[in-house]
Amino acid sequence: MGDALCDIVDAGSGKECADEKLREVFKLYVGNAQCKHILFGGSADNGYTRLLGPYSGNESVTKRITLVEGPPFAGEMATLDEKFHSTSFPTVFRDTKIPTRRVSFSTTPPKSISPKPPSWAATVQSKPAQANNLPARQTTPTPPSVSVPIPRNSKGQRVDPPIKASQTMVAIMKQKKLCNNWYLTAYCPYNDCKHGHNEKLNEKQIAALRLVA
Repeated sequence: MGDALCDIVDAGSGKECADEKLREVFKLYVGNAQCKHILFGGSADNGYTRLLGPYSGNESVTKRITLVEGPPFAGEMATLDEKFHSTSFPTVFRDTKIPTRRVSFSTTPPKSISPKPPSWAATVQSKPAQANNLPARQTTPTPPSVSVPIPRNSKGQRVDPPIKASQTMVAIMKQKKLCNNWYLTAYCPYNDCKHGHNEKLNEKQIAALRLVA
């Protein structure tokens, strides 16, 4: 086990299985008040433009999403680059697509034994040499770092700052049945949400609502 918090998900062998998995997980967390930030890695696929496009005009959502660039942004995805934060991790993700191997089948038996196709390892090893022939491109600048200190425990692990709220106020907020998404992220993804959205809350009430959420 490389890391106890690392998950590897088998989405299935179908052509669109991985895309469907990514879309549904994104929809689950983009409307979750407990989700602080989303790193979205799908720069080379124009299909994700339809997923991200509806959120591009909502600043309360776009500030919680960072597009991770591996291969250059596809044509339609490039139009969203200015509306979301973007970054890249060149030491983690490759900046070119993995080459696909096409195999043709013939009903006529070959006259001679064909040489074995190159192995996957050989294909990957030969890629750096090919990359040297590609024209240089301008890398996407990383967004400026935030100067707000991040709370950490004695082991260096990130922790949420303590929330100060009285038990009386917490009990009051539980009875109000307010929309956590609306008051904590300024966005509610549900058109038929049955929880309250119109009441104005002060800082103490917001702090208590965080504990309720």
